[in-house]
Amino acid sequence: MSANWLKYALFFFLVVLLQIWILNRVHLFGFATPLFYVYFILKLPGEMKRTSLLFTACLLGLVVDFFSYSLGLNMLACTIMAFSRHYVFNTDIADSFVPSIETFGFPSFMRYAIILVVIHHIVFFVAESFTFLDPLTLSLKIAGSSILTVLLILGTEQLKLNFLKK
Repeated sequence: MSANWLKYALFFFLVVLLQIWILNRVHLFGFATPLFYVYFILKLPGEMKRTSLLFTACLLGLVVDFFSYSLGLNMLACTIMAFSRHYVFNTDIADSFVPSIETFGFPSFMRYAIILVVIHHIVFFVAESFTFLDPLTLSLKIAGSSILTVLLILGTEQLKLNFLKK
């Protein structure tokens, strides 16, 4: 069990460092910024207690906020995403699993990832803009960032699958 938590702690720091050092500087067309750190929340085990899940997501958001100077936006969005995660899960899947393309299958994992990423991005960008006066820009930021983030997540999952098959 401790090796499993060590693996998640290493994954936590890897995702945070990748987000802070590289991905926070990527802004495609001024609208699409990959928020890849949400992949950590997607990959937390299904058996994790809800309070632990919320605390972990809150901590992830707080760490990213601290280094991104975003004043709690990531923490808010991550906590709401983690809270919504339970409702997005398919009820016929057992609790002892780690969400992936292997355990869910591609269509189910794609639906799971898209829904949670879009929830995160809606909360994040609405809280960031704090206005609905420019709905086109807000929609473009949400859509562009969501698409880019989901593509990075699916690419990472596919790389992991190809690596495991070898």
